[in-house]
Amino acid sequence: MKEKWFRRKIIGTEGNRYYIKELIDDYDGLRVVMWDGKENGNLVMIDFGFIESYRYCDEGLRLELFGRLSKEYGDRFYGDWNLFEVKDSEYLEWLNKSSCEVAEEMALKHYVVMDYISVLDVVFTGEPEFKKIKNVIISFEF
Repeated sequence: MKEKWFRRKIIGTEGNRYYIKELIDDYDGLRVVMWDGKENGNLVMIDFGFIESYRYCDEGLRLELFGRLSKEYGDRFYGDWNLFEVKDSEYLEWLNKSSCEVAEEMALKHYVVMDYISVLDVVFTGEPEFKKIKNVIISFEF
């Protein structure tokens, strides 16, 4: 089956391009803090809660993915966007095979969070929740 990618809006954001600032994987589940890149910028948290699986890669290790997305949807499809849902996912297919078909019974969903330097695949059964975090002052002085 061929993967189908769909853009999803990160609720609480102005604009569509944010950066992954933090990845938090702890007792409360998986959360991703996104930053708009501005010095006194906005932060928004994507809360995936309890997940089944995730993989976090440098974009250089996912070049085949970018080539495939460019061919199917054009460069702008992912170039100015952060959150996607993937249907008929190769990652879900791999998880199902690896789990001896157990994953197939779980109604799993595959989301992808991308920024300019990384790709985060998240698999879980729910819907992500979005929480706006107060504006933050980030200093660029070294």
